[in-house]
Amino acid sequence: MFKIFVNIAAYKDPDLLNTINDAFYRAKYSNRIFIGVSEQGDSPSKFVQNTKNIRYKFTHYKTGKGTGFHRNEIYSELYEGEDFCLTVDSHCRFKQNWDEIYVNALLERGENTILTGFPPNFDFDECYDYYTTERPHNTYNVISKLGNYYNISGKGIGVQDDFKETAVVSGSNTFSSGAFTQLSTYDNYLHPFLDQEITSCMAFMYGHRVEFMREALVWHNYRNNIPGSKEKYRTLVQEERSLQGYETDFVSVLNKRDSPRSATEWTEHILKFKE
Repeated sequence: MFKIFVNIAAYKDPDLLNTINDAFYRAKYSNRIFIGVSEQGDSPSKFVQNTKNIRYKFTHYKTGKGTGFHRNEIYSELYEGEDFCLTVDSHCRFKQNWDEIYVNALLERGENTILTGFPPNFDFDECYDYYTTERPHNTYNVISKLGNYYNISGKGIGVQDDFKETAVVSGSNTFSSGAFTQLSTYDNYLHPFLDQEITSCMAFMYGHRVEFMREALVWHNYRNNIPGSKEKYRTLVQEERSLQGYETDFVSVLNKRDSPRSATEWTEHILKFKE
């Protein structure tokens, strides 16, 4: 039977344990869920570290290298051959039976498909029945601009398609085969805030189709996204540290890989999705 590996990189996030508990609680087959956690904080969480089916790595937040680096670290060091993988943020909630729904959807679309969608919001004081009923759908991302380092700017819109090809994955909701995650790991310290673009690029390079899935299986708390916001419940790494030493031009680095298609071809491919 299938096993799912969940990738969670967490930066000083007090909601991490709630996210982990909800992933297990809402899964139909919780014993087949394995979670890889890379936590950056003041001290290791012994409870998380010692929880069954969790593989844990701790880094002091002052030496952390950003979300993208630690997500890649999880797939490089903590993944152990599970059939499917889900990347989410450390402040998320899940739909009941999310594991079975995702697996069935991916097998129906084909194993060379990556399912994604920008997840709807939930707030900490909202109950499951409320946010799943009020906000049941993911957002489709329309590209508006491609930046100097191939960072994608876009806007989310609602669409009626159950599935629709898209250009970029959501870092807080990406479901794929385990085989793809191993194709898409890297040794370089690539731009830590462009992991969505890097994953999307490698999906194209290795012949995977990225598809938006309308049905929401993951909800995300967006309070922490705006630097300086009074509503934030935690600080962000970019507010506390200036990360250095990473490769900004990930396309040039990925062009050196032995893959069916080049990263440069991806930069041309994604223009099809520009508004």
